Amino acid sequence: MDFLSNEFHERIIKKLNNYSVLNETDLKYMKNWNIQTSQFHKNRLDMIMRKQYIFLNCMNNYINDNLHKLLQDWEIPNCGMTQYDPIVYNQINEINTQFNKWMKHKNTFHGNVDPKKKANRVYSFGTYFKTIATLLTTLGKPPKTPISMSPPWNFTSLELLGTLYGNNYPEENQTPFTTNLSKCLKLWAQNEGIVVNVQGKENLINIYLNDNQHNTVNLFLPSHRSPIPDAMVMGHFDLPHYILFANVASFFSDYKRMSETITSLPEVIGVGRIRGTENMTPYKKLIQSLKKKISPNVVIYPQGFVPSTGEILPITSAFVEKLLASLIFNGFRIKIIPVSYEVESEFLFDRKDHHDMVYTIKFGKPLEPGAVETLIGLQLGSIVDQNISLIDGLNKVDNTGNRVINKLLNNQIHGDGLKYFDDYLLTHWYEHITEYRELDIVNLINRVQKRFGFNLTPYLNTILENEHYMQNNIQS
Repeated sequence: MDFLSNEFHERIIKKLNNYSVLNETDLKYMKNWNIQTSQFHKNRLDMIMRKQYIFLNCMNNYINDNLHKLLQDWEIPNCGMTQYDPIVYNQINEINTQFNKWMKHKNTFHGNVDPKKKANRVYSFGTYFKTIATLLTTLGKPPKTPISMSPPWNFTSLELLGTLYGNNYPEENQTPFTTNLSKCLKLWAQNEGIVVNVQGKENLINIYLNDNQHNTVNLFLPSHRSPIPDAMVMGHFDLPHYILFANVASFFSDYKRMSETITSLPEVIGVGRIRGTENMTPYKKLIQSLKKKISPNVVIYPQGFVPSTGEILPITSAFVEKLLASLIFNGFRIKIIPVSYEVESEFLFDRKDHHDMVYTIKFGKPLEPGAVETLIGLQLGSIVDQNISLIDGLNKVDNTGNRVINKLLNNQIHGDGLKYFDDYLLTHWYEHITEYRELDIVNLINRVQKRFGFNLTPYLNTILENEHYMQNNIQS
């Protein structure tokens, strides 16, 4: 990849961090850089879609071709689909349902697509394999399951539970739940024998983690690869206090009341189905907590969901248009600290020995408020007049008396400027995740064969031919 985030940082971000004026040559470079990086990521995401399309088709062909063999030990003779046991019949139908769901939404990798459609495309991929596992278990041929992690039930965990009730937060920089959560996650990794390396701490030297006086928000923006490993790595941030964006319901899916209790805490911003007893939108609750000076530090997963097979996905347009624009409009200065995680994809992962695992945090070079405002202003290009300040632009009123900021927050308009901020962050993540890349088809097949015992060899040559085509396509 020729157009690197480090080069963009040295050429553009450094100037913007110091509030320097960009010249015409800089602007031409920025436009060319954005065109090149956007096209690179579009090609990359197209390749991921085709890879998963080919892989899922081959898997489904294997299931259909070998259905009789899979059912041969079943006590009811295979004399037609209607003669199967109702449970097995429903499970076979569910496999086809999940396959068709993914196929229906396979093209929703790009752009301002409906987040629900994108979630269907992502989650149905993993759900498809869960339904296969369920069928095999019903037939008495359960798949090989990985060794599960032991929950960290210890005194630290009890301390964490104790923070859920009775906290009035009378002082600034008080986040008992997330502070204790980090301790718990750190201990969990230690008990599992997982080593976490921290790189790029020098990039945090000028980040004032306790500064509530200048309306500065330190936004830590990590890539989001695998839920549990990501959480363990996050526990090693060593932040004294912080506000956390999290889809709590995904971790406590069977405990709705606990999820509601957690997301009702001022330092937890719930995304997804459960958002706390107030049911506030995430950006409104964040601003409320920041004004109460709970903490100037915010850890957020801007992608909104975990990818299926380790791919690095773009953030949604709502992140800039709703969250960052709203923060700037409310008078906050934003510092961005991009963070990359080196963690392996959990897709059908056969976890054997955690003591062999080393995860890595990489703190990137920060974007200061000047750089953030300029990039966001350019990204909102068609909405905000570039000849006035971003705050004044967001406060503009149209013919009906509606401010631009209100339209953004109500999903009535979207910025169609070049996505400098989005592409910079995505490029940074992509470049700095080097050890655990996105899974290729060979790795996908190996994991399926280890988990389910399927012999995919007859399908392998066709798959590799298609992968060779895809690799040539993305390189060109």
